[in-house]
Amino acid sequence: MTTIYFTNTGTGRDRNEDAVLAGPVHSGLSMPGPKVAVRPGPLSAVADGIGGGPGGALAARVALEDLGLMAGSRPLPRREDLVECLHGTAARLGGMARRDPGLSGMGAAVAGLWRHGHSGLAFNCGDCRVYRLRGRDISLLTRDHSVPFAEYLEGRLPFGGVRGHPERHILTSAVQESNHDFGIFARVVRLMAGDVFLVCSDGVWEGLGEGELTDLLAGHADPGPGAQALAGALLRRAGGDNLSFLLQTV
Repeated sequence: MTTIYFTNTGTGRDRNEDAVLAGPVHSGLSMPGPKVAVRPGPLSAVADGIGGGPGGALAARVALEDLGLMAGSRPLPRREDLVECLHGTAARLGGMARRDPGLSGMGAAVAGLWRHGHSGLAFNCGDCRVYRLRGRDISLLTRDHSVPFAEYLEGRLPFGGVRGHPERHILTSAVQESNHDFGIFARVVRLMAGDVFLVCSDGVWEGLGEGELTDLLAGHADPGPGAQALAGALLRRAGGDNLSFLLQTV
């Protein structure tokens, strides 16, 4: 399995509060183009900081550091293991905020794909996502914790209405220093030869719809061209958010 990662400030921000886990944690960067992860490890994840200022970027990095440490200790976790890990992250962020009131409200949305053999665990908390592309069939494997996604799950909003909804940034769950009862979604998936997985922050899926993602990523035996095409399309699209993704082929 090849893992390619990319994180960029984007066209509408002056700092990058996203982070990506591809072996090491990469944060605070604005990469000109995607890179191949040298030692990606079993877990690939994205975190999108919330709270503004330095707190968001710090929270994103801390969340991925904790997940990275966990990834080195077990093959495939249970959802309960993820909950325990990320609740520990929230407690750690709380300690930082108590020592520095300027970090109050710091937190992060996270999503990731944990691989072991022919199985994977896709998970998220907040509005970062994991997609699977099988041929030209793209599937969202995670569930946003947001106001419009809840409306979609209740049948009150079509799926396409989530992307441009005015309240799409109102999260109902996040790994946050002031929140000790957040939800985490997780599902086990089968890994099949030819599958392409995309783990991304909300700046990616808000910038490009599922049809555009499919057109950019489908048909590449090597993930490199797809990753380059995706990064280029995102940077050309005027948007107001940071842009981060990991792309993997099985």
